[in-house]
Amino acid sequence: MVHFQNLNEVSDIDQISIDSEHKLQLIFKHSTTCPISRIAFEKMQEQYPLQAEQADLYYLPVIEQRPISNYVAEKWSIQHESPQLLIIKNGKVVFHESHLMIKPEAILNYL
Repeated sequence: MVHFQNLNEVSDIDQISIDSEHKLQLIFKHSTTCPISRIAFEKMQEQYPLQAEQADLYYLPVIEQRPISNYVAEKWSIQHESPQLLIIKNGKVVFHESHLMIKPEAILNYL
């Protein structure tokens, strides 16, 4: 099973940006009240293609952590959506997708 790290502080986003200089960083934004988000989250859990040493994977519940979600959108100029997958490399979002267009295998293109 995939291990998601929870995002708890706005400062976590700045650390992810720094860490992305050395290791791929992924953020999965999830709405705990949305059935489409639940489907995308389950798909991510079942089909996540990487090992822990290849990338860090973060979980961001957008309702419960609205300030962090807003900061993500502001920092990287990415329109907020949920569910949404962001791939961060070298301090920049190199890929983002939302809703049922999230395809875990697409992550492999960014290693």
